[in-house]
Amino acid sequence: MIMLRRLLLAPALCLALAGQAAAELEVKVTIEGLSNKLRKELRPVSSLARDPDSFSALAPVRRAANSDADALLAALQSKGFYAARIEPEVRREEDNVLVTFTIETGTKFDITGYELTYADEQKVERPESLYAMGIEPDGSPTGESLLAIENQILEWFWNEGYLGAEIARRAVLSDFSEASGRATYEVRTGAKATYANIEVTGAERTDVEYIRQYRTFERGDLAERSEIDRYRERLVETALFSEVEVTPQLPAEDGTTDILVRVTERKPRTIGGGVSYATDIGPTATVFWENRNALKRGETLRAEILASQPIQQGSASFRKDRPRLPGFYNLQAILRNEDTDAFEAQTAQVGGSIGKFWLNDDLTTEGGILLQHSDIRELECFGPNGARIFPDDDESCVEDLGGTVETSTRIFQAVSFPLTVLWDNQEEPLDPQDGFRARFTVQPFVGTVNFNRLETSYTDRIFWGEDDGGTLAGRIRVGAIYGASRAEIPATERYFAGGGGSIRGYAFQEASPIDNTTGEILGGASLAEISVELRQHVTEAIELAVFSDIGGAFESNSPDFGNVLVGAGIGVRYHTPIGPIRLDIAFPLDKRDEPVEGGPFEGDAPVQVLIGLGQPF
Repeated sequence: MIMLRRLLLAPALCLALAGQAAAELEVKVTIEGLSNKLRKELRPVSSLARDPDSFSALAPVRRAANSDADALLAALQSKGFYAARIEPEVRREEDNVLVTFTIETGTKFDITGYELTYADEQKVERPESLYAMGIEPDGSPTGESLLAIENQILEWFWNEGYLGAEIARRAVLSDFSEASGRATYEVRTGAKATYANIEVTGAERTDVEYIRQYRTFERGDLAERSEIDRYRERLVETALFSEVEVTPQLPAEDGTTDILVRVTERKPRTIGGGVSYATDIGPTATVFWENRNALKRGETLRAEILASQPIQQGSASFRKDRPRLPGFYNLQAILRNEDTDAFEAQTAQVGGSIGKFWLNDDLTTEGGILLQHSDIRELECFGPNGARIFPDDDESCVEDLGGTVETSTRIFQAVSFPLTVLWDNQEEPLDPQDGFRARFTVQPFVGTVNFNRLETSYTDRIFWGEDDGGTLAGRIRVGAIYGASRAEIPATERYFAGGGGSIRGYAFQEASPIDNTTGEILGGASLAEISVELRQHVTEAIELAVFSDIGGAFESNSPDFGNVLVGAGIGVRYHTPIGPIRLDIAFPLDKRDEPVEGGPFEGDAPVQVLIGLGQPF
């Protein structure tokens, strides 16, 4: 019985002893012999330092330490320390395991020479050195620099017709006595290729020939990877496809290569809209319907309705892209009702334009014709005999001319010829992260009143940091009307400043000339706006902003920079997948009182609140 009891207790005793042997060990890693900067860069390379797993014995720790030593050595060599040495040491102190990597970096090597060789034979001459390809290495021994040179080599061959070029071998021959090395790149280029056919798959609604027209090359041209990449970019920019692949096939024996285009089409129809709010005009709502492939060749048919307290507008447009031009045709019709403190008007416009893209589509020129009819009601000056008179910019209708101010109706009919030059290389319209936007428009009007309207604007920004970085953004807008005085220019075509897209802190249209005897908001014959905004991320999603807007509309035909209004404020941007939601609180720094009781202009409010989607510029 005693023997049986001992046999029964033995397994339990073994399990207890095993549990004691399996006690977890805490691993602590020390790296010696490196500068603080280099230690910080290399520490994540060690698996023991990066993720100290629970170990129950020394043997697995030793194996991990030896593996980490090899990884650290490779990392040091990639930084140019080819003669580096690493000694790992593992020792146990009770339940702790101390792992020490003692490192001797040695002298950092320099690359003193570069050699270019070929792994295949071709009948054509190929560059004999990197310098013959326009590549000028800086002698850096780091793996990053050597890889960058490798990419430059491949890029050169890919754009010289060698679409199958690849690096067969890359090596560095080190001279330890001189702490230097020679880098060798062995390239397998294959034969040069020329373009043959373009095969398209996946297109169900879109005409295949239309897809082919977005190429920037012709059959028989020397194949270039940059042109193939540009072909794909142009197809993506059409917004017709959710996925686009453009792949060159292996060259045939005659040196020609087919291009395979695989596309996945998006649904062509979209219904969308947006809502914004400002204390001066209340809510603004926009609703649109769009078909981006109306006739199967990228034709865009769009209908849009905009509604706010001062403006209601309906528009319809038809755009036909011409990828081989490259450019577009555009037809548009607009009906607009305006009921502002400055004037009331109903306007009908119909027009068309032709546009041309230049410089990889960053530069656009567009010219067209626009027919317009407007019924305008506004306060105007009438003399004692009842005839309409036009006061000079420094004259008052009542006090200087003895006239009366009455509401009258003017009919403005004209044909105009707008010409626009636009340079826009921004990627994201709601939240631009790079690039700039410059625009110049001249628009001669011939009709009830003849005049020329000019306007130019420029937007740019400076970034620093990454996810938690900041932005300094700026915008300049200047406009002028020549050929008619301010009073002769129809109210629908005058310049008005103020509001969320203009001088924040001043109400819609109210940063403009005002008749102090009547309170009438006159508008101007010129405009100048300068805006600066500083944005800083406090989290990945939340961005704070401070801003200042300076400028206004002016009575004269050129901006009067001595008579500007200044607004300033603070804002918050909450970044969402569709774009930043913007809240701005703006203050007028040149606050004006009501000039006359009961007039259209009631004085500047102490604060303006604006809510919308997207950055202001």
